Amino acid sequence: MLIWRKYDTYNGEVESWLKDYAVKRFLNIDCFWDYYSAIISGVNDIYDSQGNLELGYIQGKNYFVYLIYDDDLPVGLIEIYNPLCICTVIIAPEHRNKGVGEAVLRELITHTPNYIPNPEGQLSAVIENSNIASIKLFTKVGFIEKNEVDRDNKCYILRK
Repeated sequence: MLIWRKYDTYNGEVESWLKDYAVKRFLNIDCFWDYYSAIISGVNDIYDSQGNLELGYIQGKNYFVYLIYDDDLPVGLIEIYNPLCICTVIIAPEHRNKGVGEAVLRELITHTPNYIPNPEGQLSAVIENSNIASIKLFTKVGFIEKNEVDRDNKCYILRK
């Protein structure tokens, strides 16, 4: 049984996951640890290494990060923004292709209010076109392509 716990980035349990090529190639934020730490601390504006406002819409009260455990072993991470957008799903390299990602998404779909207080809107995700593993995962649990966000990304929504 998977257990969800609010994630404190200062514990650093997933640092090695972020260095994994399959994860790293889809992360577009220069200082990922600084980003997570700032968000969870409730910082409203995030700046990239050139000083440009990167994600100013994020506020701590609408942003949730959970570390997923199998017993006491961390196996995955999910970040969600309300209105309901799944920003990131990361599964530990040694636990990929074992159904963990699917179980995490199905749990979120079935029990959204347990993890997001006052959920707003329809569950969605923006996925890079080249992230085939994520596209397969999200479509497997019921997401459908809604529209193209830009030339590199498409929006997927949960089919009702």
